[in-house]
Amino acid sequence: MPRALHKQYQKQWTKAKEEYHTATGSKRPGENRLWGLFGDRFQKSTEIGDACKLVDDALENITDKKTGLATKKGIDKAKEALANLTAKKDTYLTRLDRDLEVEGTKLAALLAKETRESRKSLTIAEKKQDAKAVKAAEKALDEAEKKELEHAAAMKAAKSKTSALEALKSALNRWPRELDQLIDAFAAELVPKPKQSDEDLLKAMKAMVGKGDPSGVIRLSDEIEKACQAILKEKTEDGRLQKYKSSLYGDGNHALMRRLGALLETLRKSYPPEQKEWQKVFDKYGNANAGGGTAIEAKDVEKAVKKIAVAVGKTKNFGTAMKKEHGGGM
Repeated sequence: MPRALHKQYQKQWTKAKEEYHTATGSKRPGENRLWGLFGDRFQKSTEIGDACKLVDDALENITDKKTGLATKKGIDKAKEALANLTAKKDTYLTRLDRDLEVEGTKLAALLAKETRESRKSLTIAEKKQDAKAVKAAEKALDEAEKKELEHAAAMKAAKSKTSALEALKSALNRWPRELDQLIDAFAAELVPKPKQSDEDLLKAMKAMVGKGDPSGVIRLSDEIEKACQAILKEKTEDGRLQKYKSSLYGDGNHALMRRLGALLETLRKSYPPEQKEWQKVFDKYGNANAGGGTAIEAKDVEKAVKKIAVAVGKTKNFGTAMKKEHGGGM
């Protein structure tokens, strides 16, 4: 069963803003009324935080509290929350990209116009020899020039914040993809799975891999070793668990462990002494997600995968020895 971390997206949004602040010394970029995009005054809400809260609440209630299984209502709510977050994210990032292109130039032009008008007022006051008007015009010009300089400094600083801004945008773009995959994993629980007896499954596995074929043992052992390597490369526990289930204990061709177990049954008469060690691994992890076995938890996947890799290394050696002994087949 996929696992939704408690309030993870609210935490991730807070962390993303904190990382931006650490890198730049400014709050997260937002719509500002005075100093431009990268100022800290008069920020308009991005609404991202509220959208993240809706997502976290939906994930927390995506499963039935009694059965622990996903429900249609829970899936629908999660999809609504995902659509809302995506919309808020797109609006925010569109505005950032637009403002990066437009706001600096637009505000600079307005400030330059204000400076020109202040100089013009000063010139007129000086020609009239109006001391009071001259003093007021000089003050207005000083303020206008100060604003121009401050804006120029802000835009210069903005360029140094590009990498931090890109990191923030990258995180926001990544979350909807992660959520979509997570919701799909929960939704898969709603699809009825065809019931099949162990006897029928064993027959199907034997037919799939070919009876008494050492080459099949070698091939499947190789596939499992590669699957184990891919699982261990996953960065998160949830990612490892999902790949563990889909590659080693999926359906049909993806049920690598059960396929190998079925094929090894056809070679039982030739088992070497270390077969008991294989069987311990297959019994513990080979049935972890099927029959009456206990479902493996995300935290135990790495340990299980390493033991499986050792076991299939030995089954591959066994298959190789059998192939040599029987001239490539039986």
